[in-house]
Amino acid sequence: MAESESENIEQPDPEPGPEQEPESESGLEQEAMQEEATGFVGKILALSRLAGPVARLTETVHRLSDRLRDISAVKLRIGMAAVAVLLAIIGIVLYSNRDTGPTPQKMLQTALELIDGPEDPDALSEAVTIAMELRKQGYRDPDFAGGTEFVLGMVSFRNAEGLDEAQRERRFLIAANELRKSETLALDKSRRPEWAFALGSSLYEIGKATEARPLLEEAVKTYSPGRIEASTRLVDIYLDLKTEDVLLSAVSLLKTITDTKGLDRSQYDGAYLRSAQSLLALNRHAEAEQALKMVSNDTQGNHGTIVFRAQTLMAEAESTMTEAKALSKQARTLTTKAQEALKQKQAAEAARLDSEAEKIFDRAVEERKDAEAKYLKAMKQLEPVANDVGLEQTFARQSSFLLGICAEAIDDVDAAINHFERTAEKYARSQEGVAANLRAADLLRRAGRNEEALNKRYSNALKTVKQPEDFRNRWLSLEQFRGQIQKAWEEWADAHAYQEAITLAGMMTPLFPPLEAREYTARANHRWAEYVEQQMEHATYTQREKLLQTSRLRWRESGKSHSAYANEMKTSADYPNALRISAEHYRLGHDFENSLKQWNLFINTRPKARLAEALVNRGKILMDLDHLDEALLEFQLVIDSFPTDSAAFEAQYVLGVCHLEQNDLDGSEKAWRAIITSDSLTPAAKQWQLSQVSLGKLMYHTAVMKKATAQRPRSTLSPTEREDLLEEAFKRWDGAIHHLGLFLAFVARDSRHPEAVRAKPEARYLLARALRHAAGKPQQKLESAETENARLELRRTMQDLLSQARDGYRTLQSELRALEEIDMLGDLERRLLRDCFFELAHTYFMLADFGLDSAADNFNKAIVAYQSAANRYQHDPQVILAYIQISKCHERLGEKSYARSSLEQAKVILKQLPDESFASNSTSMSKAEWLEWLEWMQRLHQKAKITPTTIQ
Repeated sequence: MAESESENIEQPDPEPGPEQEPESESGLEQEAMQEEATGFVGKILALSRLAGPVARLTETVHRLSDRLRDISAVKLRIGMAAVAVLLAIIGIVLYSNRDTGPTPQKMLQTALELIDGPEDPDALSEAVTIAMELRKQGYRDPDFAGGTEFVLGMVSFRNAEGLDEAQRERRFLIAANELRKSETLALDKSRRPEWAFALGSSLYEIGKATEARPLLEEAVKTYSPGRIEASTRLVDIYLDLKTEDVLLSAVSLLKTITDTKGLDRSQYDGAYLRSAQSLLALNRHAEAEQALKMVSNDTQGNHGTIVFRAQTLMAEAESTMTEAKALSKQARTLTTKAQEALKQKQAAEAARLDSEAEKIFDRAVEERKDAEAKYLKAMKQLEPVANDVGLEQTFARQSSFLLGICAEAIDDVDAAINHFERTAEKYARSQEGVAANLRAADLLRRAGRNEEALNKRYSNALKTVKQPEDFRNRWLSLEQFRGQIQKAWEEWADAHAYQEAITLAGMMTPLFPPLEAREYTARANHRWAEYVEQQMEHATYTQREKLLQTSRLRWRESGKSHSAYANEMKTSADYPNALRISAEHYRLGHDFENSLKQWNLFINTRPKARLAEALVNRGKILMDLDHLDEALLEFQLVIDSFPTDSAAFEAQYVLGVCHLEQNDLDGSEKAWRAIITSDSLTPAAKQWQLSQVSLGKLMYHTAVMKKATAQRPRSTLSPTEREDLLEEAFKRWDGAIHHLGLFLAFVARDSRHPEAVRAKPEARYLLARALRHAAGKPQQKLESAETENARLELRRTMQDLLSQARDGYRTLQSELRALEEIDMLGDLERRLLRDCFFELAHTYFMLADFGLDSAADNFNKAIVAYQSAANRYQHDPQVILAYIQISKCHERLGEKSYARSSLEQAKVILKQLPDESFASNSTSMSKAEWLEWLEWMQRLHQKAKITPTTIQ
């Protein structure tokens, strides 16, 4: 009975259910509770045994029961009450004397003792359970606030041993997180050496070598039990870095290990192998070989030794191959000198140099063969290791990678790619896998297999980088990694493979900072746009039409990428410049809305330089968007606020253009005259040249409009008003001749401004037209001249003006036909060339009528010119006028039959012309009107008195 009651009283507290379980701070708590917890909670947390007090209480109750049988009912009730009071007192005494279990401080001390003891899975599991309970209670030891985290971190670090790669990495990651927290909260000084060793080792195992290095260096000095292991890991970090100073440190550390007494043979062998690797990296081959000889016989045949011996052969082969290349270069130099000697007729010297070059070249061939033989021997040693399918894959993956290096060295590119791809696929996350991906990518790129290189190899290699500062790779330094990616970008960009360069730039982060990656994207887009622009400059007209949309797209993409680049550097001093470039490129791509946004952002930065230029450019965008009033205000602001800035002249010029688009011709003329009369500009300035040609064109067209107004049929103008308008027209043609002539003269000497060069054909054409129109003024006076001298002087003036016009047309026709032959004419130039053919014929005709040269000669030249124009532009209505003029030429020459046949031919051609030909701007008459006029000309032909023709 006593035992039964004791068991009922002594039940332990139930474990908390899911709703009672506190939330853990990381995945470690749940894992520890599920995988490492045992029944230790009951042992540590149960109440103290109550068997003794309960047994004594039971005996007392039995004695009282025996006595109660002899007492009366009343006395019985009194006695029972007394017993109840007695039991209550006993209960209070028992509760006050209960055992409450160990204190949290004692529990932490127990957990630390458990992890300090011999390696025992049960002990480590109990330590985790205690630590989890302390975390649940929120306990922090005043002397070791990070104690709980220290215990959890150390247990996770130790439990990582013996697990597979994925589980090991998870354990080391948990250990690193907990041990970091431990130091943040407060670390017991006496525990720091072990903490540095465990945290440094964990960080090393999860790939954070940069963080691990100082901790392992500390552990080597302060934690004797882990000195050998810490030294080994530290040496591996040094071997990955490959700089001379750390390699020397590695040699020193390894010597300390090999000098230590009482180590296992495997520890000595590992140290000697690493010593050989370090010495080989330092090019101390003899010492490396000596270190390798110290490896025990049992280890000599293992994979590590085989791989190292193969690497030694490869190092020798590389040195021999370098010597072979140097000899080949020397032989080529001698051959070049021999050729130069032969040119100088030094035959003996040339023969001597050739002989010496041949000997050196033979040596180079032998050296190369020797190097290739060593590479092949190394490959033979590596192949069995690479093909091994055992559990330990370290040396298998090294061998697989090194096979690719050997194949590449002997120029067996296909084999090299196969070895690298095999390594990359089979050991994707390893150091060898990353380096193999990168090398395969370079070989594929050089072989023109860009898609494979980019989307598979470069992509896979770059994806492995999470944080550049943690990157470590024995075969590839961070700088080399970045250098190879930069080289790939540059070579693709240089080869005009811009899409590949842009895609690669998009993969660069986090190997490169985001800002730098954005810059590479922007640069590639910019270069692509410039390349298309260069193609357009040298392309035919047909090709240019096809390239135009591509060009605009590329400029828009460049504007977009520069905008993204700017957004990454808002706090940088280069931010405004990136915005400016983005705005300019958007405009070149005809994305005027985005260009305006970027100019607004740039101007809002209030740049100290180029603000006036930016305001002008914003005005131009407003013109592109047809916001002419706003554009005018922008240009005027620059002129008023920045009068000494060079941008003010550009503002003045485009102000004139803006006025012209608003049909404010006086405003345009005023703006352009202000530029050409300025003392601050020379004729070499772009704005001066453009203002000259713009003013010349304006004066030409306004003269044409005034003449048309004066000669309009049924006009209400008086004869005096008509004469005044014609006089103004002739003055403006004189002005056009002056300004266009100045423009052409200066552009002929200075063609640095593309906009000015593009304006030359139209300027030359309008100049010739203006000269022909100007000849009309002396013609008007010719009829009223009173003396022969006066008439002769007027004819001389006409001869001079028409000769200049003729020469201008001929020059322009020659220039445009040369461009036509290579399909370099745009729409405007094609129209100018057509008009040149007809205008040149008209000019010959006028020279025959009014010039001083032989009339017959000029009439014949006019006939040839008209026939040439008619043959060339058979479907143009101007052909009808050409045949009418040919008829007139024959009439002047007295060739009446030819004159009649020319009119007949004109009628035949007229009937053959489709109706739509007369819808063009080249004629103001319909087909029926032309036919009616021709018939009238035929009827009048024999009756009409032949007189000089009025200039058209």
